[in-house]
Amino acid sequence: MEGTINCSANYVPLTPISFLERAAIVTGIAVRRLRRCQVHVEAYASEMYQTCFLPLLTWEFLLEMEHLKFYQRLFPSCPLLVVIPECGELVSIVGKSLLASGNFEHESLLEMGKLDFDVRRPKDECDPISLNYTSGTSSSSKGVIYSHRGAYLNSLSTIIVNEMGSMPTYLWCVPMFHCNGWCLAWGMAAQGGANICRRSVTAKRIFDNIAQHKVTHFGGASTVLNMIVNAPARDQKSLPGKVAVITGCSPATPTSAYPKFTVMGLTETNGPGTFCIWKPERDSLPQDAQAKIKSRQGVQHLGLEKVDIKDPVTMASVPWDGKNHGRDKAKELFLEIKGTEINPNVVIYGSLVDGLCKNGLVDEAKELFSEMKCSNINPNVVVYSSLIHGLCCVGDWNEAKGLFIEMLDQGLPPNVVTFNVMIDELCKKRRMDEANVLLKMMIERSVNPNTITYSSLLDGYCLVGRIDDARKLFDSMMNKGCKPNLYSYNILINGYCRKGNVDEAMSLYRELVSKGIRPTIITFSTLLDGLLLASRTGDAQKVF
Repeated sequence: MEGTINCSANYVPLTPISFLERAAIVTGIAVRRLRRCQVHVEAYASEMYQTCFLPLLTWEFLLEMEHLKFYQRLFPSCPLLVVIPECGELVSIVGKSLLASGNFEHESLLEMGKLDFDVRRPKDECDPISLNYTSGTSSSSKGVIYSHRGAYLNSLSTIIVNEMGSMPTYLWCVPMFHCNGWCLAWGMAAQGGANICRRSVTAKRIFDNIAQHKVTHFGGASTVLNMIVNAPARDQKSLPGKVAVITGCSPATPTSAYPKFTVMGLTETNGPGTFCIWKPERDSLPQDAQAKIKSRQGVQHLGLEKVDIKDPVTMASVPWDGKNHGRDKAKELFLEIKGTEINPNVVIYGSLVDGLCKNGLVDEAKELFSEMKCSNINPNVVVYSSLIHGLCCVGDWNEAKGLFIEMLDQGLPPNVVTFNVMIDELCKKRRMDEANVLLKMMIERSVNPNTITYSSLLDGYCLVGRIDDARKLFDSMMNKGCKPNLYSYNILINGYCRKGNVDEAMSLYRELVSKGIRPTIITFSTLLDGLLLASRTGDAQKVF
């Protein structure tokens, strides 16, 4: 049977430009004016968003002096550039030099256009829509061409992965020159979303914008999430509703802000390409176990045909078992870096220390930590925290405590991650007095305890049978701006059941249901065990 012949009735080249046209129909605003209607911006950010819909004018490139030199070496006869002044400031010396060479200033170029223009679609969906220049981790710009087809497919896939419904409100904490904002510059137009763009990213601005604009989604690297967790109390605000958080690059640790979605990708894959599909039965796992699962590469999203992980030596595919990883390749790359003129810095060392600790190779991490010091590279708070966490995981408490004291002696202020690791380990060892000393130190240093901090303390109190102290702490969490989660409720329910006080356990169960928190199998199993131990079979049958 012969196939159909492509014609206008059954085929059109895919392009995200169609998202903008559709949004114009939905809103009743012409495409030429739409650029101003759904973008809450500061100067510069709006222009970056607009360029994503200008094929071959889209050079996603932050043009600073060193980049300009690289650019001129790359293109001896430079194509025309469009100069966008930084944050509404006057055109810089570099910009004036470019304008003198026959290039354009952004607003002046727009004024040259006609309001009755026809939207030009690509003749071939494989035609380029953008040329992205980002330095990534190499500190040297690389160019990646995106096609209309790739941009279209990855935009829709990113929307699906991030569970974005109609008309979301997205806070931009991801630079738009990073894979066109992980393809969400186009994706937001597809969903008719509002873009909240801010030139600088600070914890205060994130909280302010979420409250002001009722943000539904935002994305950022783990460093952005840690910035939020460690924000001073004066910068924090109550959230108007649930906010879905998307993180890329290195996965967030269980002691940092907890993302809903963790994506992995490259500029060469149009940004996000893989993610870990979440299963409901994992909701009952402890937070550190959940974070470890979410950090997996996962599987490809719907817009990516295939993904594979290879052994770096044999190039054979590794098993999809959640255990095999690229540790050996990372160490190989680290040794390659050391063999070049590039000197590994604290970030490179820190990434490998963290990776080794997460994979249980704490002895290797310790050797690398010592090597850092011998190379006169001072470990920072992040490196210390990673190694302390690794030492606690393998039960080497004394060495972990020694590193913590060394941090203080070095004048490095422990952050919430460091304190949480230490407090959790002390609570597991049932040394509650020492855990409370650290909690006091934490507050004195203006490091805000979070839900993870309090959950560790709740668990510790229940382990030693101090259920009244656990309840006092639980009740005080709300007053301290820390909302109990399902894990907190499960801990206290279990504590009451172990003490035989099932009435309080049932009261807590009803409370969490009334707050819209979904109980898990752990919640029900704990209640059933407690009721049966108290010989209340009738109530147990009702719960069942």
